[in-house]
Amino acid sequence: MSQRLRIAILTQYFWPEGGAPPGRLFELAVRLRRLGHEVTILTALPNYPRGRIYDEYRGRLWMTEHHEGLRILRAPIFPTQSARFFTRMTCYLSFAFSSVLVGLVGLGRQDILMVESPPLFLGGSAWLLAKTAHAHLVFNVSDVWPGSFIAMGIVEADSMMARMAFRVEKWLYEHSRIVTGTSPGLIRDIKQRYPHVPATVITNGVDTTWFRPDRHDPALRRELGIPERVFAFGYLGLHGLAQGLEIINDAADLLRDRDDICFVMVGTGPCKDDLVADAKRRGLDNIIWVPMQMKSRMPDIVASMDAAVIPLKCALPTKPVKVYEAMASGLPIIVAAEGELAEFVGGEEIGLVVPPLDGRALAKAVRWIVDDADLRDRLRTCASEKVKDYDRDRIAADASELFLSLVEGPRA
Repeated sequence: MSQRLRIAILTQYFWPEGGAPPGRLFELAVRLRRLGHEVTILTALPNYPRGRIYDEYRGRLWMTEHHEGLRILRAPIFPTQSARFFTRMTCYLSFAFSSVLVGLVGLGRQDILMVESPPLFLGGSAWLLAKTAHAHLVFNVSDVWPGSFIAMGIVEADSMMARMAFRVEKWLYEHSRIVTGTSPGLIRDIKQRYPHVPATVITNGVDTTWFRPDRHDPALRRELGIPERVFAFGYLGLHGLAQGLEIINDAADLLRDRDDICFVMVGTGPCKDDLVADAKRRGLDNIIWVPMQMKSRMPDIVASMDAAVIPLKCALPTKPVKVYEAMASGLPIIVAAEGELAEFVGGEEIGLVVPPLDGRALAKAVRWIVDDADLRDRLRTCASEKVKDYDRDRIAADASELFLSLVEGPRA
């Protein structure tokens, strides 16, 4: 490496929080540090996805800590697990404001400032901090706002709020050194709307030394409550608005005749209580509800499933990290989705694809997976080959080269 960079990452979510964004950014940051860079994280006091500050961080206004060679600056936040739009906006805006105050005091000079979006308007905080830190601003998009809100029906496309958000999005992209996205679909969407904005992919991925098929653990299955000789379909992640997890309850209702099939729902989120209540009302005893687990347990839990179910309520230009973890763990996959996730899984022949929110189609695919051993073997073989392209070490090396090219090249 020709140069040691000072890299700051501004993100509302980070270790020790669970979920895809904290995990992805933590893995990238640690690997950039191993490549010799000095990495600082500016983030919130941990609260996600519980909706409250973690007990060990309570009573602190802001703090600095060190972990795995990373310097972590933590700012206050108004935490919530509410699914209400304006309550969540209050949460996002509280960190957008507090991160500026903590960053101005503690960040110092940087070469690269990478901001994670969503939330979109955290980019405004990043732009100001990049100016004061004399850093190149890298705007990293893992979900397009307000596009995803429009797709989910939360915001009308022609509303004043959407029009304002699109203006903010355009301004932030144009005032960044480069826009990066976690999938090709995100970058295609951005380039179609803003062809003059430089953009490239820093893909999501998986640690293939951590997520492995040989971590399958019968004792762990018993601990989770999975009966013997029952085929377990696992959903592991956020129980949120975008996932459309009601499809699991609908499919389970249609599979009452199969006592050799169950669904295992691991995690928490704003929709979980409603899902559990609905399952109880229907008398669904073929769904096992498991609370959020420690990150260190996830490879064993994923590998201990027999297959993975990954729903998305609407077509989004992104692929959740769950698909890579399932691939690396040797699981057949069913996605209930449209858009990039469906195209990826179906096109690469690593799983079955059904329409979102279609419980009958999901139940049919579940029966097919359970009853066809040759299909399961074929899907596993394809997945184990394709996942090599998404190893996190390779992704971090590519990101490092990108950041070096930004610093060594002409400033935009």
